[in-house]
Amino acid sequence: MAGVQGRHDAAAHYLVLDLAAAASVPPRSLSLDAAVDATATVRRHEAVTGTRSGQLTVWDLVGGGASRRLGAGGGHGGPVTGVAVTVDRRLLASTSVDRTVKLWNLDAEQLMHTLHGHADEVRAVLCQGHCQPRVVHGLG
Repeated sequence: MAGVQGRHDAAAHYLVLDLAAAASVPPRSLSLDAAVDATATVRRHEAVTGTRSGQLTVWDLVGGGASRRLGAGGGHGGPVTGVAVTVDRRLLASTSVDRTVKLWNLDAEQLMHTLHGHADEVRAVLCQGHCQPRVVHGLG
């Protein structure tokens, strides 16, 4: 999977290549209203992208299309700026300009916790091991 930020439409454009396929498989593409940095592979054939509307979109790396939203109705109150997944692929952390970090259970596809209290937008999160998040936040 490779992603680029569009110059003219500001959308995130992804190209999915199947390098493990036995035969030549044409690349698939997908465009989302998102920042290209707010994407993580969550399962073998799925990725999650945080959108400018504050939602987390799960999409299919094989078919190339958006398949569903994570935690319907429980997204962020502003654009998602980053996502990170634990090594065991069970938890996802998302960050936003709404000054929150949200922790998601990927098996149940439900919101577990919302971390409040940041003075500015939260720009990034890093999950190490079984998600001991280290949050970096700021405006730049």
